[in-house]
Parts: sequence; C-alpha cells; structure tokens
Amino acid sequence: MVYDLAIVGGGINGAALLREAAARGARAILLERSDFGSGSTSRSSRLLHCGLRYLAPGSSMARFLTNPDQLTRALRTVQRSMAARNALVSERPHLLKPIRMTFPIYEGDTYKGWQMDAAFAVLRTFGRGGAPLDYRRYHPDRLGETLPFVDCLPGTKRLRHVIAYTEYQVDWPERLTVDLIHEAETLGAEARNYAPVTGIREQDGLWHLESGSGPVTAKTVANLAGPWVDRVAALDTEPHARMVNTTRGSHLVMTLPERFRGHGIMTMSGLDHPFYCFPWRDRHFIGPTEVSSSEDPDHVRPEVEEKHELLADLDRQLPGLEFDLGQTAMGWAGLRPLTHEPSTMMAARMRIIHSLGRSPGPKFVALTNGSIGAHAVTATDLANALGLSATDRRTPPVLRHVPGRSDPHVQHLTDLLWRREGSIWNGDAGEDRIKQTAASLAEQLGWDDVRQQDEIAAFRAEQAKMHYALD
Repeated sequence: MVYDLAIVGGGINGAALLREAAARGARAILLERSDFGSGSTSRSSRLLHCGLRYLAPGSSMARFLTNPDQLTRALRTVQRSMAARNALVSERPHLLKPIRMTFPIYEGDTYKGWQMDAAFAVLRTFGRGGAPLDYRRYHPDRLGETLPFVDCLPGTKRLRHVIAYTEYQVDWPERLTVDLIHEAETLGAEARNYAPVTGIREQDGLWHLESGSGPVTAKTVANLAGPWVDRVAALDTEPHARMVNTTRGSHLVMTLPERFRGHGIMTMSGLDHPFYCFPWRDRHFIGPTEVSSSEDPDHVRPEVEEKHELLADLDRQLPGLEFDLGQTAMGWAGLRPLTHEPSTMMAARMRIIHSLGRSPGPKFVALTNGSIGAHAVTATDLANALGLSATDRRTPPVLRHVPGRSDPHVQHLTDLLWRREGSIWNGDAGEDRIKQTAASLAEQLGWDDVRQQDEIAAFRAEQAKMHYALD
C-alpha cells in the first residue's frame, strides 16, 4: 500500500494533521514512537492563549514601529490564535475551562494601561463573534469584580492598573490528542503507537520509512516529532540543517484557598519572562521556568533547584499568597520545540513549516514551535503545504471520549491511566486506581501476574517523574 501521507509524531499536531488529511480524503498514517500525546503535549502549560503575548514585543511597543515585519508576524499569529481559540471553545467545551486572569501593571512598567486597551481591541477585532474576552481595566482601588490575587501583590510597588480578562485552559491535552486520533480513524486514517521510525529514504518519487511496526511507503511525509524533530530528520539519507532549539520549562502544583478557584494571574518575571499561576482542577500550578536546554527529551523531569526557583519567584510576585505544597511537590517538566535561530538568545518563537523534500521530488515537511491551542489551524496549514486538496473535504466528527478500555491502542497501564483516564493528574496521582485497573487490563489483554506487576511498576515510575526530588 502507498499512503498519500505518513506522519511521524503522535502529539497534538500530528493527531490534528492526521484528522485534517483524512477529512480531505487522503490515505494517511501516523507513526508514534511511544503512546499518543505522551511527549511535549503532556508537559505544556495547557493554556489556550488568546494571543496577548504576541503583542508584547519586548522592551517597548515602539519596537513594532521600527520593525514592521515583526508587527506583521505578530498580527498574523494573533489572528491564528483567536481563530483557534474560537473554534476550540465552540467545538470542545467539554475539554476547556474558563479562567479569569489578572494582570497587574505597576508604575514604571514597560506596558501602560492604554497599550493594554489597544492590544485587546486588536484581539477583539480578530475574535469577533467568538468566545468573549471579557476585558476590563480597573483602578486598583475600584475593582468591579472579585480578583483574589490582587490582595497578594507586593506592597513595595505602586500598582497603577489591574487588567482582567478570560482565558481558556485545555484541561487535558493528552485526551484531546487521543480523541483527534479516533476522529481521524472514523474517516479511514490509520494510527500506530509504539511504532518508532528508524529510517527514511526517498526512492522513485516515494518516501520509504522503516518503523517498529513495519515498512511504510508514502507520497509525502510530515515530521511532527516536537523536540525530536532533528533526530527524525537525521534518519533521512540526505542531511538537513538544524531546526529546533529546546528550552526547558517546569511547573509546580500547589493547593490554594477556595477563593482562588477559577482565577489565575500573569506577572512579568526576570527579563520580560511571564510568570503564571493557573488553576488546575482543584489546585493551582505556577511556572513555567525557561532555560535553554540540550538535554535528552526522553529523560526530562522536575529538578529540586527549579522548585526553589519557582517558590522564590512566587514570593517576589505574590508575597501575600498562602499555599500548601503537600507532602510531595507534584509538578512536571518538558522541552519546548522552538525554532532554531542563531541570532536570538535562545530560539525564535515563530511557528515554522520547514520544507525538507528534494526539488523536484516528493514533499517532506517539518514543524517547529507548534502549539496546543492552534493545532487545528496548524493542521490546515500543513495540509496545504503538503498539497492535499480540500475540494471534497468532509466535516470530521467531534467525539467525546471513547471509553479508554475499548481503545485498541491501549497497550500499557500508563496508556489508560494517563492519556485515556487522566488519573495521574488526580491529587493522589492515580494511586487508588492502579491495582484495580491493572487487574482489569490483565484480564482484557491476557497479562500474567508478572506482566501485571511490571505494568504497575512502570506506572509508578511515571508517577515519580511528576514529582520534584526531595531537598
């Protein structure tokens, strides 16, 4: 069989492209080295960004005036972000949670109140008719709504304005990824997890891929492997230039008083780097950190030094906040697959679709700096770049959670408890579900006692990766 498209990487962007390709009538297959959504997708900040951060050029808004290309790119990205936000809120409200965000502006800050007004006017223009932003700018002594984080701000800085607006959180991006896979399969697509690609070569106008599930031949290829993009590109018989710079980001989960439920805050930390405190189910998390990193994406986990860094930043930004870390400090760490740009300090934050194919020859593309929120827009852009016709495009279904135990892709206990059921994000990290679920899967999949205990041990090893090391 010759596929129209082979996708390498089963994170949210790979799953979205598989769905879009199938909707266009293409014969598509996805190959994922582990389980769907188990890489960077599961390590994100989970925010469906409205695009505000792209309208903050750094040291001054004047940078947009002296660099019109930067402004054009920013506006294009904002338009894409708002379109993605509106579509996702409309299609999948069951996977989204609204967050009332607070953003303080102090005397002497880079950005002024009127600039925030202008930025949100742009956002409203691009998002007209979609999910509301509910933007408000308040004098700190005349708040028109309850914003609990304001009471926790430092008294050493003069507060000039308090911004409030509504963002949305993708509560469970791993599950969204799995849902996209199932939706693609209903349209005839094929997806294989635990099928690492080990070789890529072009011959006679076709791409030939070797994988753990057998050889695959396709007319086009999309490399959507996130922080592994350069590794996948290196499997090709032709060399490719470096595409990815990774930065490391860690988050720390804590319990706040009930009055903070549904509320988050963004402040600026360090060199114009944002510091967030987001609600997370019945808790909150802070972060992310951001440092340039060249570590192995397979072995990223939170480090105790990062916990101290985050707590120190929390004390600077919200000195009046009372919180409880619990007996263990839960969190997560991951690598951002940003675009390699030698002229920047870390990497470029532009989403880039790279062309890796021969000219002339079959198309081969790669993606850097993809995001969770814009996955559907990115899938459309990728499908267009690959030349997949949208003339007879069908409307894909929107599924609401195929029961995990009926999912034929489940091969391990971790697949079910993490990506299909999300138990690892519970307060006990899924502990109360382990033995019962393992016994049920053992009966369903024919595991013996040794395999069952091995699966429990593997899940507990994944649990350990979600906790900071002891001091």
